[in-house]
Amino acid sequence: MMAFLFYPLMIIGLMIIQTSLCNTILLSYNFFDLMTPLVIYIGLFRPFTEGAAVVVCMGLVMDAVTGCPFGLYLTIFFWLYIGTKWGGQYFHAGSILLLPFIMGISVLFENALIIYAMAVSKGGGKIPSEILARSIFIQTMWAMCIGPFFLLFYSFLQTKLKEWQAEGWMNRQ
Repeated sequence: MMAFLFYPLMIIGLMIIQTSLCNTILLSYNFFDLMTPLVIYIGLFRPFTEGAAVVVCMGLVMDAVTGCPFGLYLTIFFWLYIGTKWGGQYFHAGSILLLPFIMGISVLFENALIIYAMAVSKGGGKIPSEILARSIFIQTMWAMCIGPFFLLFYSFLQTKLKEWQAEGWMNRQ
């Protein structure tokens, strides 16, 4: 029950942090999408039925909020989720050594789909490659350095949530 309240609060919190803190305090428009670590966490460490519903809702919310072509974030998050579910079967994805690479590849994949959508929407127009390449490089480095900490933080929150449920803290009146 509480997992269904946990994820909407996480999504809203991440949207607020990304739109206000990352762009204002960090003065960086090159920060990676903060929803990506949540999708990766859900794909690696949560059951399929729980994760699929959350990822679809997250994609729909991001499509509605960002003003991008409808379905873009839904597609990105869906394929990231499927990719991490699939990759988690073949690799020890919980390894702290693999998490930076998983985050880096995920941010590169997300940016590739966004670039493709921009190219299609411009009718094959020219996309400024130097600025874009620099921005993608910075986003990937941010994701590789900070992304694993987000994943560990989500794991910590999920563990605490389970402890609170086991203690009956959530059921008190």
